[in-house]
Amino acid sequence: MKKALWVAASFAIFSAPLLAAADGLTGNWVTPDHSIVAVYPCGPQTVCVKLLQTMDRMAKDDKNPDETLRSRYLCGLQIGRDFATTVPSHAKDGKIYDPDSGQTYSATMSADNSQLKLRGCIGVSLFGRTELWHRSQENITACGS
Repeated sequence: MKKALWVAASFAIFSAPLLAAADGLTGNWVTPDHSIVAVYPCGPQTVCVKLLQTMDRMAKDDKNPDETLRSRYLCGLQIGRDFATTVPSHAKDGKIYDPDSGQTYSATMSADNSQLKLRGCIGVSLFGRTELWHRSQENITACGS
């Protein structure tokens, strides 16, 4: 009986990081406008965000404040960068670009099972908003594929 308890306790202790990683930030997420984004490692303890699918595959970045970037396609665009992961399910100090407004915001994100909360703000967190993304269960064909 003691051996069975030790084995069960050992499994729980040693598998916790694996389970946390499976439920962490990385993976594909569906946004409120039904776009699909990928959160992926892009440096040591850093994650980035890229648009994998948009409702209109031909949509361009026409709200970008830099006129020279307005002709690029949104599909495949990196919209998030420099998110420092504190634990597999939380990242802070990132930047997120909103193609609908052409604005870039300071942001944090945290994941809890199948939901990701992205909080973007200008300056103080009080002046921001939270968006909920849901983990995608589909096989994704990225833009241009």
